[in-house]
Amino acid sequence: MDLSTHIEQLKAFLAEEDILQHRETVKQIDISFKAYKKSLEKAEKETSTEEETSASASDSAKALGDTQNEEAQAEAANAEIVAEAVVKPAVDSALIEELDNLINTYKSKRDALLQQKKETEKANYEAKKKVIEDFRDLIQNEEHIGKAFERIKQIREDWKAVGEVPRDKYHDLQNEYSKLSETFNYNIGIYKELKEHDLKTNFSLKNQIVHQINDLKKEKDIKVVETELNKLRNEWDEIGGTYKDKWEIIKEKYWEAVRTCYDKINAHYEDQRKIQAENLAAKQALIPKLEAAVAKTPENVKEWKAVTDAVLAIQKEWKGIGFSSRKETKPVWENFRAICNKFFDAKQQFFEKKKGNDSVNRDKKQILIDKANELKTSKDWRNTTEEMIKLQKQWKKIGHAGQHAEHKLWKAFRGACDEFFNAKDSHYKELESAFAENVGKKETFIKDLASIELPASVEEALEKIKSIGQEFAALGDIPSSQHKKINGAYNKALQEKVNQLDLPDSDKSGLLFRAKIQGMKDAGDDRGIADLRRDLQKSKRKIEDEINKQENNLGFFNISKGAEGLLAGVKSQIENNKKDIEKINEKIKIINILTR
Repeated sequence: MDLSTHIEQLKAFLAEEDILQHRETVKQIDISFKAYKKSLEKAEKETSTEEETSASASDSAKALGDTQNEEAQAEAANAEIVAEAVVKPAVDSALIEELDNLINTYKSKRDALLQQKKETEKANYEAKKKVIEDFRDLIQNEEHIGKAFERIKQIREDWKAVGEVPRDKYHDLQNEYSKLSETFNYNIGIYKELKEHDLKTNFSLKNQIVHQINDLKKEKDIKVVETELNKLRNEWDEIGGTYKDKWEIIKEKYWEAVRTCYDKINAHYEDQRKIQAENLAAKQALIPKLEAAVAKTPENVKEWKAVTDAVLAIQKEWKGIGFSSRKETKPVWENFRAICNKFFDAKQQFFEKKKGNDSVNRDKKQILIDKANELKTSKDWRNTTEEMIKLQKQWKKIGHAGQHAEHKLWKAFRGACDEFFNAKDSHYKELESAFAENVGKKETFIKDLASIELPASVEEALEKIKSIGQEFAALGDIPSSQHKKINGAYNKALQEKVNQLDLPDSDKSGLLFRAKIQGMKDAGDDRGIADLRRDLQKSKRKIEDEINKQENNLGFFNISKGAEGLLAGVKSQIENNKKDIEKINEKIKIINILTR
């Protein structure tokens, strides 16, 4: 690693006013620097271990006094000198300290700037919300046209003066401001006696905005597209009203151009997310590769070296993968790092372990084998499955039991587990087979529904449908893959029978709904009933919110000239929505009665 080059590079970055543009470059320098320091530490540890091993071999050779051993010892010493030359490169500690300080200085300045930006954007967001509240108050309460235009001028100046807001809040905030601008321009402003020159000028200006937004489609720099689009949208909102008969056309062109730009922006960020997702997937794919590399604990120095080379190669592959989301990468990186740390810790302690550990691990694994043998004939599939999985997890945590015993122990443990899970699989396959027979029974039952006559009375018909539902449910369970098909055919056949009754549509609908709830109750589907009640209440709240918005909008129409047609339409929608609420209330009432 060229420390001097990175030091000069960081000094140049810190001298600039906008240091945030170098975040990714500094991040990569930091990652490489940490890996570099870690490699130095590792090299020192490995050199120390090899020196100890070499010294031990030298002492043994002297004791034997064998000439051949002396020659072998000399060769080992030469190899050790070569290895030491490779492992211990000359390192300038002053450069390391300087680079470390520069990276920390950059991080501190970066974090301060990011925090300052975040706080500024948050304050701007609150300021723009205040402008929107003032705008809304103007539209709802200001009746004097002259004063309204004085206020709108100030509001637009205030809006324009506020700086950037958080990106994830900009779109909704701008949309709300845009809608208020439209409401102002066309519920209040359009009715002012504008001069023909003003209308023509505004139309021309809005057309220019549309053309400028369309021209942004050719711009390749997404940041430029976002900035210019925000600027043009503000300019659009500041332009007054234009010809009423041309407004819908120009407005549609404007929103089409805006949507196209946002599609371009969203597509860009989606592509970036895909690239990051691919990088994340590539990093995630290294986890099993790393796990596989360290899965088997080495038993001698040669094996430790081979596995170490494999781990270092995987670490290098990780560093070569591009950027991915920090939030999503963090748990993957922690997992990856934990596996590496665990391996290198084990390597460091390898020569400190005693042979007695193998005996302890054999005893622990034998206990797990005995427990697995006790559980393997259990028919309590769910709880026993959880217990078996716990035993398997405990097995993985226990260390190696020795070269000769490990395979034998694992074979016995796996045999007990396989016996249980094979019996479990056979059990559920038999259930699926039995369920398959019930499909035929239910299909026949559905065909026979055509010959059943329902009583003309609503209550008697409900009792008959209830009886039919109980018979249908009594035919037994069916495979989950057939639920939608069979239950759909049953509901369709039952609806056809109800449609034949000489009853009003409302009674037919209520009859079917009560039959549905009764069937769910008989089947013990309390959760399904609760979900249905919750969905109905949610729909009711949604319609009530819509009614409130419509009633609020009536105030705008009342001050508008020639708005009688629109006013009547809104009132009609309100009445229809109230009828829909009555229908929902009736269904909720049926659920409450039948589930008491």
